[in-house]
Amino acid sequence: MKKLFLFAAISLLFLSGQTFGQFHLKAGPVLGLNVNIASGDLTTDTYSGLGMLLGGQVDMSFTPMIGLISNVYFYDNKSISNSITQGNTDFTEDVSLAYLMIEPLFKLSIPMSGFYFFAGPGIGFNIQATDEQTQTVGNNNPQTDKFTLKNLATRFALKIGSGFDIPAGGLVDIAPEVSFTYGLTNVFSKGASWKILTINFSGIVKFKAI
Repeated sequence: MKKLFLFAAISLLFLSGQTFGQFHLKAGPVLGLNVNIASGDLTTDTYSGLGMLLGGQVDMSFTPMIGLISNVYFYDNKSISNSITQGNTDFTEDVSLAYLMIEPLFKLSIPMSGFYFFAGPGIGFNIQATDEQTQTVGNNNPQTDKFTLKNLATRFALKIGSGFDIPAGGLVDIAPEVSFTYGLTNVFSKGASWKILTINFSGIVKFKAI
């Protein structure tokens, strides 16, 4: 029995050493472009638009295949807009929603290729919410009203995507990523049941720390 415990302990130490030896950590800034689509009770109009995100990423690899990506976006903009014409009146609405997003994502890498896939949840705290409405009647000058939106809900989402690490020499990798984020919760805690779907294109500069 003592020999069995000794063997188990040695095996555990060996495996721990192997895992530690395979552990790698990279971190760096993220800059991205969002393509946003609003879904929900907007049955007659389609709201869509472009936004951007700015933040940072920590990329951890525990084995050649298994890892974890942690994203923190200090500014994750979900801009959507819509234009309609009724008679001789044109009406345009531009909504800008920005979040502080935190995303802990499971990472699956293809060894010796640079390709990786990721999936996981995200939580966002609203830091900006504005609505700009412009109305133009005939040839008259446009009339614009801008106000701050209220009753914003915390954003919960699911994200899937893939990326590719490109060695840039020394201790630096450049990684393009593409992802899809599905908003699980409504934008507003009261009122319209909007949800935001986002396709994101990002570029990350990763500095190798370990």
